[in-house]
Amino acid sequence: MKNVTLVMLISSLIAFSPVQARDDSAWGVVKSTGAILVGTPVSFFTGAARGATNKATSFTDYLIKEFDDTTMGNIVAYPVGFVSGVVAGGAAGIVKGVYNGIYFGVEEPFSKQNFTVEGDFADFDPFDYDEYSTGLI
Repeated sequence: MKNVTLVMLISSLIAFSPVQARDDSAWGVVKSTGAILVGTPVSFFTGAARGATNKATSFTDYLIKEFDDTTMGNIVAYPVGFVSGVVAGGAAGIVKGVYNGIYFGVEEPFSKQNFTVEGDFADFDPFDYDEYSTGLI
């Protein structure tokens, strides 16, 4: 069982192996490593907060529109949209935040993207991965 776990762990890390650092010097490697170690935990929390906020708002707005903005529709739309948006957006935001911490830690160390704080707070789509150029996702 230990061997299977080890193989699974190593194979999951292979996905990041094609990503090469922009700066192959010793300082570039140290900078990228530091950016990954700092950026990944920070992006975990900022991705969760931004994803939950974005999706709670968009899910609630969508449900209000589908219920034709009636009083009964609002009674259903606000709690259901908020809870489902926080859960789905928070989970997806965590995944995207961790990925940003690793990907941009190598590509652009200590940048706004590395910490998942680029753009407006609410202008964050945790389901959009079009900005990545590696083809890993």
